[in-house]
Amino acid sequence: MNKGFLIIILFTSLFSFSQSKTAHINYSQLVLSMPETKQADSLLKQLTQNYQAELTRLESEYKAKSDKYQKEEATLPEATKQLRLKELKDAEATYAKFKEAAQKDISEKDNALFNPIFEKAKETVTGVAKSKGYDYVIDSSKGNYVYMNPKDDLMELVKKKMGLD
Repeated sequence: MNKGFLIIILFTSLFSFSQSKTAHINYSQLVLSMPETKQADSLLKQLTQNYQAELTRLESEYKAKSDKYQKEEATLPEATKQLRLKELKDAEATYAKFKEAAQKDISEKDNALFNPIFEKAKETVTGVAKSKGYDYVIDSSKGNYVYMNPKDDLMELVKKKMGLD
C-alpha cells in the first residue's frame, strides 16, 4: 500500500511540475539598464577616487620621508635615526589602517547603494511573473541553459513596468 501511495504522489508531482510555466530574464542586463544603477556606479566611483587620492597622498608622504631618511641616514645621530624609523613605521601603519577602512567603507556603500536596486528589480520581476501566471523565472544572464523560448522572455514586460523603455 505504501508503494502505491508513493507512486501516486510521484506522478502527481511530475504532472504538477509539467504544468508549471517558466519564463526567463537577463537579470544583469535589467539591473544595468536601471537609472539607479548608473547613479550608484557614479557615487561609488567618486568615493573610490576620493579614497584613492588620499592613499596616493599618504604614499607620497611616506616615500618622501623614506627618501630623506636614506639620504641622511649616515650622518644622523642614533636617537634621530630611531625617531625617523618610528615615523616611517607609523606612516606605514597609518597607510595600512586607512586602506583597510577605505575598503570597508566602499564595500558597505556598495551594499547600501545596490541592495535596494536588486530588491526593486526582483520585486518587479516577481510582480510581472505572477501577473502573467509564471511559476518560475530563470536568470538567463548566467548562461546555464540549453534553450529558452524567446516568447517567455520577461525583459520587455519588466522594463515597461519600470518605465525603462
